[in-house]
Amino acid sequence: MLGRFFPQGVAAKHRAYVVTVLGEALGGPERYRGPDLVKVHRGLGITDADFDRTAGLLAATLDSLGVPGDLAGQIVGIVAGLRPALVTA
Repeated sequence: MLGRFFPQGVAAKHRAYVVTVLGEALGGPERYRGPDLVKVHRGLGITDADFDRTAGLLAATLDSLGVPGDLAGQIVGIVAGLRPALVTA
């Protein structure tokens, strides 16, 4: 569903950045030290629909891992705060 953003596949480095960004957004101790989120997403044409799709995938993943619905909702809500940095279209 999001493959157009990753024509070469998702690299391990990108996965590590995502883990760190999510960890920091959720209050974890590790700080994201990767590229500026606004700069690296600029020009990718990410829409609100793309962001919503990704948030839905996150919610489905949390559900499949057995995360209680109220906690999963809080996590998705926190991640929603990243929308301004990622949506570029």
